[in-house]
Amino acid sequence: MEIIPSNQYEDLADSDVIIVTVGVQHKLGQARLDTLSDNADIIRSTIKELDRVAPNSIVIIVSNPVDILTRIA
Repeated sequence: MEIIPSNQYEDLADSDVIIVTVGVQHKLGQARLDTLSDNADIIRSTIKELDRVAPNSIVIIVSNPVDILTRIA
């Protein structure tokens, strides 16, 4: 197994599994749903790029709120 941290989508082209950790920084006192709007936009654009460069990869999303962002993805 080779782990490749990257912020370049093209580096992920041959990946079997991609773990997505993108999102805005959670602020003290914020509920996880407070970041939903911003993170939804980020996850949409991220998944669009992953579909372009790695359409057959398994994608694991760990960004919050994870349950809703997984449905959006």
